[in-house]
Amino acid sequence: MHRIRAAARAARCYSSGDIPGALAAIEELAAADPADPSIARIRAGFLILTGHPGDALDALAPIEDTADTWLLRAKAHETLGHLGDVRECLLRAADLQPDDASLQCRLRELDARRSMQGKISTRTSAQRPVIDLPGFELLRTGDLKNGFRAVSHHLGKKFDTLGARELETV
Repeated sequence: MHRIRAAARAARCYSSGDIPGALAAIEELAAADPADPSIARIRAGFLILTGHPGDALDALAPIEDTADTWLLRAKAHETLGHLGDVRECLLRAADLQPDDASLQCRLRELDARRSMQGKISTRTSAQRPVIDLPGFELLRTGDLKNGFRAVSHHLGKKFDTLGARELETV
């Protein structure tokens, strides 16, 4: 029951734009079930959104190597400005999902960004968009397994588009 309440609180906080509050609720879930990779991925996503990409990398370290995990690692490294590490993470994700053309596209975009590295503007934390996580509806209803899977998957897809939006601002 504690997990359901914490998940519902995370969803309420997130829906109202309280990202730090949502992270605090996700932290409770992570403490209750530290071995759950879905919770760890969601926690890492919120850590990135709240400006703690190094902590996100630490949270992702013990998780199995999935494409979603490597994409979150890539976003954390991107936030830190480590474009070489971003490329390595994207390559690892592409190895795990060789038929995913979007990963090849991201690699090409990254190579273009690296060649223009001095020209890229960086966003402040106040400019980061709040992303919609439809999996929270599943969490609200108590379907933790599918809710965490949906949120985790959705975070990876949204992070894919954030890099493209940053390129458009150049």
